[in-house]
Amino acid sequence: MTATAWVREATVSTELPDRVVVAVDEWQPVAAYRAGPQGRPLYLSDRGIVLGPAADRTAVLDIQGPAGAEPRVGQAPLELPLLTALVNIQRQLPALIGQTVAGFQVDGCGNLTLVAGKGWRALFGRVITPEEVAALKDKLAALKSISTDVDFNSPDLDYVNLMNPSEPAVKLKSAKPPATPTPSPAAKPSPTPSVVVQPVISCA
Repeated sequence: MTATAWVREATVSTELPDRVVVAVDEWQPVAAYRAGPQGRPLYLSDRGIVLGPAADRTAVLDIQGPAGAEPRVGQAPLELPLLTALVNIQRQLPALIGQTVAGFQVDGCGNLTLVAGKGWRALFGRVITPEEVAALKDKLAALKSISTDVDFNSPDLDYVNLMNPSEPAVKLKSAKPPATPTPSPAAKPSPTPSVVVQPVISCA
C-alpha cells in the first residue's frame, strides 16, 4: 500500500477478537504542475512528488513548467527547494504587497515568472542553482520596496523586472518605445536597423 503515490504512511493493527485496523495517512497536494501551457495539470505533494491528475487546480498553486513529456506519478518535476520557495511566495504575497499569485511559469532555460492575480508579471530570472533560488528572497524584497511607487492594481502594469534586485524595472503597457531620431537631409542613412528591446529572458 505504501507504494501508492497518495499514501504517506500506512499502519496495520489488530483488535480483539478478530479485527484488523488499517490507518492510512495521505499526502495533501500543494500545487498543480503542467508541462507547458497545454499540459495536463498534475497534483504535487509538499515533497514535490507527482500524485496524479489534478481534479481542481484552482484550489492549489498553479505551476507551468517547460513543454515536454508529462512527468509520471512518483516523479519530481521540480527541485524541492524551488517548490517550497514558490509555495511560500504564494502565501506571503498578499501580506507583502496586497496581491495574489495566479501562478508561476518556469521556461526551458529555468527562468521564473510570477503571474499576479491582476494579470501583470514579475520576472525573477533563472532559478536553477541553490544560490539562484535563495536569491528569490532579495528579489521579493525588491518588489516590496517599490510598492509605494507602483500601482499593482493598475491594468496598465505590464511587468516588473526583478532580475537585478538592486534596480527593479517597471514596464507599463502604455509606455511608448524610444523615438527613432530623424536623420537630417544631408546625412546618409545608417545601415544599422533599429532595435526594439523586448522583455526576453535568454538562456545564457
